Amino acid sequence: MYLFGFNIDLAFADLSIRHLCRGNFLRTQVVDQLPYRAFIQRGPFLPRNTSWTLNCWVQIYSNHISDYIKQFGAPTVIFAHTYLGGAVAARIKKRFQIPYVVVLHFSGLLNETIRPYHVRFVEEALRGANRIICVSHALKEFIQVRWSYDTEVVPNFIDHKIFSPREEKIETNKTIVFVGDLIERKRVDLLIQAFARVRASGQPVRLLVIGDGPKRKKLIHLARILNLSEYIIFAGRQEQIKVAAFLAKASLLVLPSSHESFGIVLVEALLCGLPVIATDNGGCRDIIRDYNGLIDHHATEESLARTIEHVLLNLDTFDAENIRKRALQEFSVQAVAPKLSELFTSVTGS
Repeated sequence: MYLFGFNIDLAFADLSIRHLCRGNFLRTQVVDQLPYRAFIQRGPFLPRNTSWTLNCWVQIYSNHISDYIKQFGAPTVIFAHTYLGGAVAARIKKRFQIPYVVVLHFSGLLNETIRPYHVRFVEEALRGANRIICVSHALKEFIQVRWSYDTEVVPNFIDHKIFSPREEKIETNKTIVFVGDLIERKRVDLLIQAFARVRASGQPVRLLVIGDGPKRKKLIHLARILNLSEYIIFAGRQEQIKVAAFLAKASLLVLPSSHESFGIVLVEALLCGLPVIATDNGGCRDIIRDYNGLIDHHATEESLARTIEHVLLNLDTFDAENIRKRALQEFSVQAVAPKLSELFTSVTGS
């Protein structure tokens, strides 16, 4: 994908099965978040669950882009997302001497849950990169310690047009929201157990769980045995616009993950004017401040319940307008794009 608006041709290498290039391929998609037009060519599906298939995937992707460059010409710089996109860009750089910037935002890097045969692709992506971007200081510190590479911190940006300030609340009951995959590292079971304590303290509160995943049945069972089925709604996976609508009507968002490279859902909630709570998962340290929420540094049922109760009892001290305003100053397209532009310019010298 080539971005226009930075006064350079910028190719975009993603880890998706499809790759995005500048030619007139299958269809044209106009993306409003940044000033670019994306042309999409779909590639073959190839599972990335063994060292051999992963290497084949990277090589096939590299060959597609090589063919494109021969036909349409080379971009000034490649913007590679994640270490797999970076591995592709590294091979393109060797062949065509095109510089690349790689951005890392995979949460699994923080606790090294990536499979061992993926590590060489991380190293390939980092070794050849002209600049390396991390989406949080926690990820920057990890990359520096684990691989001794210096990186730049540029946060993710969020579409502030979709996520808008919350509406006036007319319900007596307060609503806590969780948004994310129902997987082990998200620790929704911890949130449900803490929620049980909050309910027991007399707080008129409900819990809305948005998302799906392998732990869904176990979490529903946990809610049942804690006699919380009446107060916990499992809404399943929702479209982004519906998530925004749910957040607009909520009181508080909680993200109890064990580790996050960033925490996009926290920013989405802030743009809706909501206070947020997270366990100390790494990425949240760049997002949560005293004016917009709290970090639970202990991550126990008791500590999380106390933190939730504190915020619920002091909701009127959180200024929704100020929360949104300051989130826009840090995480909007207008705030992040100049940082990216500066990095690309430093690589191209233009």
